[in-house]
Amino acid sequence: MSFSVFLLNVRLVLLRKVLSYASPECPVLYFSRIMSFVLLLENVLSCVSPECPLLCFCNGPSCVSPECVPSYVCFSRMFCLVFLQNVSHLMFVSPECSVLCFSRMCPILYAKSCSFCNTTNSNCEARVGYVICTCKPGFIGNGLNCTRMAFCDIYKCCPDGYTWDAKNKLCADINECLTPTLNKCSPRETCINRNGIYLCVPNTSALCSGTACSSNQDCLKINDSFQCADPCDYYDLLNGDNKLSSIESTGRFITDRYNFGWFRYVGRITASLKVGAVGTFKCGSLEPFSLGGDHPDIGDGIKSVPIISNLLTGSVRAGSIPVKACARGYYVYKYSGMLKYDVYCTGKISAGSCTKIVFT
Repeated sequence: MSFSVFLLNVRLVLLRKVLSYASPECPVLYFSRIMSFVLLLENVLSCVSPECPLLCFCNGPSCVSPECVPSYVCFSRMFCLVFLQNVSHLMFVSPECSVLCFSRMCPILYAKSCSFCNTTNSNCEARVGYVICTCKPGFIGNGLNCTRMAFCDIYKCCPDGYTWDAKNKLCADINECLTPTLNKCSPRETCINRNGIYLCVPNTSALCSGTACSSNQDCLKINDSFQCADPCDYYDLLNGDNKLSSIESTGRFITDRYNFGWFRYVGRITASLKVGAVGTFKCGSLEPFSLGGDHPDIGDGIKSVPIISNLLTGSVRAGSIPVKACARGYYVYKYSGMLKYDVYCTGKISAGSCTKIVFT
């Protein structure tokens, strides 16, 4: 076999691999120039696996991004630079090139049927039980709101977490971690930038403005300064009635992706998160989260409770979130950003729980 034939076979194999994946973060690849795709195939160096749910970039033989696992496709930093120089027409490019998302895929909208996508300027990709809405080539948006690229110099067309780069004609990721006013991470957390979002990762060894917080407190921003305080006194409200675990997801799926800080659930029939697996297409989203352990009791302080990701392939453990039971009869939960476009499921107040959970 000649080298050219071998290279062609490699390209075909890689093409099948790249186009056969499915991921909530990057479900669709779109290249508007054939040469860009050829460049992609010819510059893949190694680390190609049978499943390709996301393109991840590496500094060396191993991935440095938390999302990168052995099943991901890895590229060298040199490839990353060469690629960006040759495909600047692609949208949703992360400045640090740790994660690269392409036109028509970041961000996206999940829905129950194509009728909930943008009716004229979006593509609808049918999956089993749901669809993925993405803007057509030449349009920018999330699959529901799609603006013609030519108008982006005048109107805001980039989704949350992105800003319009008029020179390169793309939506560039905003690195919220570089500007304290753009992120809600505290001094006891490390801000990690991701494509279109950021994450606040706990740093237990760090102090809060020079002070070590007790187990009942967190480092909270009060009157423009961070200080140790009780999250039972400082929280935002969420109505969880539309996120009940008994609700079958319909219409356009909702997301908790952009919630940061401490929250208390209030509603007509909900006041806390659901404990236990719930399955998919529940709570108003595709693959919702639920608690994988019991709520803390009053006096337990802030407790790290495991969460369950209810995936299409089954329920799995997916980290944990801080939870506190408050003396006045409610729970508060801390959210620090998420990569997926899903929600946390709530549970219905039962007759037996009304004595413990009350509205104040």
